[in-house]
Amino acid sequence: MFCSLWGCQTITFSNPLHLSDPRISGPEAGFEAEAYKPGPHELLVRNEIITFHPIEWKIAKLAIFPLQYPAILGSFFGGRVEAVGPQVTRFKVGDKVAAAKKFGAVGNHYGAYQRYVVAWDSMASKVPEGTDLTIPASLTGNLGSVIGLFTANAGLDKPSLDGFASAKNNKVLIYGGSSSFGSLSVQYVSEAGYTVVTTSSPNHKENLDPNPDISGNGVLIGFIGTAYFSFLLLVVQYLMGSSEDTKLDVSANPVDKKLLSFIWRYLGKPSDRYKEPLKNAILAMSDTQIVTGLSILASGFSQLNSGLGIFHWNIVAYLAWFSSVTHLCTLTFLRRYFQANPGIRMLRMILMLLLALTLAIALLPTGGACGPSYEYNRGVYPGAPAKCCFLLMGRRHGFIADDGAYIVSLIISEVLLIISSAARAIKLFRSSSDSARIWLRHKPAQLCKRFVRKLEEKHNRTSRGLTRLIYYAGHCTVITFILLARAIYDLANSIFWEISWLTFSLTWGTVRILGNRSSDAPRHYTNEDSSWGFGQFVPTLLLLTPLVSLIEGVLGPNNPKTFNCASVSSISTSDITTASTATVSEIEAPGPMGALPTGQPSCDNSDRTANIGMPQRRTTTGLVDMEHSLGISADDIQGSTTGSQSRVDQEHPTRPTTSESPAHAQPSLWPAEVLYEHDFYTDVWYTDIIVSVLILVYACGAFTICFTSGDSGILYTLDLIGPKHWILVVIDSASIRRGI
Repeated sequence: MFCSLWGCQTITFSNPLHLSDPRISGPEAGFEAEAYKPGPHELLVRNEIITFHPIEWKIAKLAIFPLQYPAILGSFFGGRVEAVGPQVTRFKVGDKVAAAKKFGAVGNHYGAYQRYVVAWDSMASKVPEGTDLTIPASLTGNLGSVIGLFTANAGLDKPSLDGFASAKNNKVLIYGGSSSFGSLSVQYVSEAGYTVVTTSSPNHKENLDPNPDISGNGVLIGFIGTAYFSFLLLVVQYLMGSSEDTKLDVSANPVDKKLLSFIWRYLGKPSDRYKEPLKNAILAMSDTQIVTGLSILASGFSQLNSGLGIFHWNIVAYLAWFSSVTHLCTLTFLRRYFQANPGIRMLRMILMLLLALTLAIALLPTGGACGPSYEYNRGVYPGAPAKCCFLLMGRRHGFIADDGAYIVSLIISEVLLIISSAARAIKLFRSSSDSARIWLRHKPAQLCKRFVRKLEEKHNRTSRGLTRLIYYAGHCTVITFILLARAIYDLANSIFWEISWLTFSLTWGTVRILGNRSSDAPRHYTNEDSSWGFGQFVPTLLLLTPLVSLIEGVLGPNNPKTFNCASVSSISTSDITTASTATVSEIEAPGPMGALPTGQPSCDNSDRTANIGMPQRRTTTGLVDMEHSLGISADDIQGSTTGSQSRVDQEHPTRPTTSESPAHAQPSLWPAEVLYEHDFYTDVWYTDIIVSVLILVYACGAFTICFTSGDSGILYTLDLIGPKHWILVVIDSASIRRGI
């Protein structure tokens, strides 16, 4: 009936216990006992849990304290408050409490081995509703021993009441950390700031129960497979060049135009007959992703009070990560659809922000001690309740893990999620998208242009050689910054960047979820998670839904034919240039979004990436688009198209002349007007700059993934970028040369 020195046992009352039982007769027959009345500072507790502690049999055997028989023993118990004394303020009737007998208390009404027990209010602790009384009732018996051992005898510091104990460089060995006394000792010493090293019997492994409905192979295949299938659909949609569904802007992105022209040159352009089925499949996948993401998070939060483990919480968080990032990327390819359906757009934005906010909260515990590293010395193991991780977040010492890589991983995940959600929310609306473009690109471009003009004026007015050289160096620096900023902006605003971002996000989530599942801690339990059942087959078979929808759309007899806008855009450059009545406002004004009178779709906002055969010479239409993109005001161009072009040639020649004598000649500047009117995408060196920026971004992404994957990932990354693998990039005015 009692436990060993390393733990204690409990007994639970499942049926009412009467002191007078009619089934008992004879000398052992019971009698009606008078109900106890609590004193001024006492509670009357209706017993639900009695703890058998080693001190009980020692008191009975050794007669440590004088006893008057009949004696009722028992020192530790838990239950509900039935009555309180007149001076009790911390408790009320109905509270759930765990209590211990006060040292030196005499009287049978203090004994725990009965239905109703009297306890001092100073020896009782309130237990939250929904918490099993077994653990707190067991720990109360050991709390005094823990304090006496570590603080009174060993001289260790007590835990801070505010939860922020200063870390100490001392280690404490606790033998038998899996017992009730040992687990309480681990928590007590670690909360005081010490590093705990403990031992455990092989019989006390991590209490990680299999949960195939969360971490099973079928669930992983269903969520991860759906995300990658959506990624494949988006790539195919991108290769078709259907930018009218992705952009609300006037012109197509030059990076996409350049890349698609290169791909189509060798592989050919896919048929437009797949355009509408792909769009419908992407829309269906978008709906599926947001519903599954919210569902898995709601399921995870609902199981927190049921003891959902840390291991499975990490799986839940990153399964929702797949749904979130895939849904966010599908929004880019459905911008035109949501623009035409404002009600659906508003509903989708609300659900998107709800998913992002819920996922951001769910990811918080994964960056601390509750991450994949599992801080065993802090009582954090795969089967520990994930609810404890949220409670630990308020304590820096208890939450922050020793390995900083997991905090970095959390920060990166949160930043990616917040920035991506905010960017998609802005791009869903034309007004917010235009405002963002004005403040992030147009106004900085105008500021840079004015600054370059001032440098040009000061350079041309001065005759001192050193001063002119300083202005020349400043001018070249600003021009270099403008070119690099323009390349980065074009790349970041391209659909290809969306594809690259989705690639990184999917890889990030895959490494996180597979690394957590294949860790050493839960390795013995993944076999049971791999069993296939109803909860495994359903999400796997749901992968066929978008595939069937896509096949039906392709093979359907009523597949709508796409209007060929090539005939509309096949007007020659000379025809556009000689159109003297075409004003800037007419060129920049977007066409109607409705249908043509013939019933065909409008080409005013059509796919401009399809016009690969455009001439290399910059027309006025191209100049207006370039000025619209770089922030040049429409007031700079007046009159007819021919007039504006001739004015550019007169005022800003390609190579400005200088009136200085050859003895004082300085390198000529590149005027700002010529800089902004030049199409740099016709130059190989500028395209190579964009490629170099993209390679640098990919390298940083790979390094980040490897760094946050643990020590092995860091070593692999350092080996990958060692001296023998450095890429030397040399940039000059004509080309970029790469060497290994």
